[in-house]
Amino acid sequence: MRLVLVRHGETTANVGKLFCGHTDVSLTEKGLNQAEDVAVRLKDYTFTKIISSDLRRAYKTASAINVYHKLPIYKEMALREMNFGSCEGYTYKELTQLKPHIFTGNHIGDWHFQFPNGESLELMSGRIMTTLEAIRKESSTDDVVLVVAHAGVIRMILALEVACIQDSYWRFDIDNCGVVELKYFDDFCMIKKLNG
Repeated sequence: MRLVLVRHGETTANVGKLFCGHTDVSLTEKGLNQAEDVAVRLKDYTFTKIISSDLRRAYKTASAINVYHKLPIYKEMALREMNFGSCEGYTYKELTQLKPHIFTGNHIGDWHFQFPNGESLELMSGRIMTTLEAIRKESSTDDVVLVVAHAGVIRMILALEVACIQDSYWRFDIDNCGVVELKYFDDFCMIKKLNG
């Protein structure tokens, strides 16, 4: 199976550098253009299935790509970005200054730190990897599956499927509408493209 992962286009939250996980924000004009550009870059792929996070920014990006493929788009809530809970809508600086009792910079690498009313990297990894396993079980060797999701989702898959190290999660920088392509050989996974 080949797995093509695409991050959604730029959003208003990206521009503001806000923590934005489950908040359903829109693409900017630039984000819409990015979605159209990545659609052109992927138009010659022969996708057998398209799966998208159910949030607008991902689904809108998936819909732009699908103009060239005309496939059903399966919405998957488990492919949402991390739920930052009470910290959604704040910048990193605002959180460390206004809510130091909730969030400090030290929490960023902590796999078990759970955002108040949100989730931890550990909880997030469970839902993503369970969904990825289901996708793999439903796919044949020759399938090319497109997943349109979020930076955190793609980082999690790279950290656990490719690097096989939890601590590598923050070592992957995924651009808006960046394309990551993985190739599976049985249980072995390798990167064919990163931010292509």
